[in-house]
Amino acid sequence: VTELCLDTCKLNDRDLIHILASCPMLETLQLPNNQPGMLRGLEAAMRQGRAMPPLRSFDASHTDRTNDVSDGSRIGSVVKAFPYLEKLKLNVSCVPHELLGLSSLTCLSIHLTKGLTGAKVAPMLQMLPTLERLEVIVNRDDDVGATKSLLRTVALSVKVQSRENAKHSASLSMLNARNLLDSLSPCTSW
Repeated sequence: VTELCLDTCKLNDRDLIHILASCPMLETLQLPNNQPGMLRGLEAAMRQGRAMPPLRSFDASHTDRTNDVSDGSRIGSVVKAFPYLEKLKLNVSCVPHELLGLSSLTCLSIHLTKGLTGAKVAPMLQMLPTLERLEVIVNRDDDVGATKSLLRTVALSVKVQSRENAKHSASLSMLNARNLLDSLSPCTSW
């Protein structure tokens, strides 16, 4: 297995340890909307000296209901475990200096939480020389313009949207997928 997506599966820290041990060639791991505390499994696996798969893409967005992903130590653990990440998607309440250790990071998607603003993250993000694409979700519509202005020089492509617009876009995508599935007729020529 090189690619795994487990969205909203109620995964916890023990599940993550099992996934990492069972998929040694994993390159893409998407675990959005799982249990708070899930990334503690990553830290436990590292403490146990387990080998980590060669991840290039990691999504642990929307697992921070108890400050799980968003604090600096958890992001630091992700960076230490997967130093060759090219794509990273997280909710963050801070941008720790450990993020600078990702020398191959080309795509970063972050949801700024707990009062974190574009002004606070811009200096750190400007120190990511390989960053080509940046997607930022801010909490309020009022913050979109200022954040986009501050971050426009950070990457070749910068997209900033509010949390409400991001939710709306996601629900439209779900509706479009549902309409497509509903329009497909079952195969009756068997």
